Amino acid sequence: MVDFVSGVSDTDRAGIEAAMEAAGILDAWVTPDGRLLDTDDTTIVAQDAVPGPALASVLVPAIDPADDHAATLTETGINAVLRAIGLGPNGSTWVDVDGRFAIGVLSGAWHKDSAIYIGEGARESARRGRLADLRSELERLRQARTEFSDWPARQGSPAS
Repeated sequence: MVDFVSGVSDTDRAGIEAAMEAAGILDAWVTPDGRLLDTDDTTIVAQDAVPGPALASVLVPAIDPADDHAATLTETGINAVLRAIGLGPNGSTWVDVDGRFAIGVLSGAWHKDSAIYIGEGARESARRGRLADLRSELERLRQARTEFSDWPARQGSPAS
């Protein structure tokens, strides 16, 4: 539902995504009206905008109109959430480009080499990388199967 604004470096993208993922913000549900869902899940409820830099300075709404659930959201609602999460130590909930985050009394940090979820390009690049990894693994397994199936022939005939 969001994408990075142009000009955000790959390193900063990775750090912001890592912080959002570790904090549980990356995959939290956002409701159109900001209310909590009656489910066992994490939900973001838009609050007041933070006084300084916010995620809205590096992320913009990117609602997929083909997705029935996403299409219920509005850019206004998403922007409200993005303005309520600080960028850097700002407010009670924030994430930073170095992977650090805080949510009230909870704080932590995480690192990843690249963003793989935020933005269509990042998701496509991650998908292609995963397919390449799977092809390599499949080839390795095929070679192992061939070596295993040839093993009895290489051992010679059993002694009589």
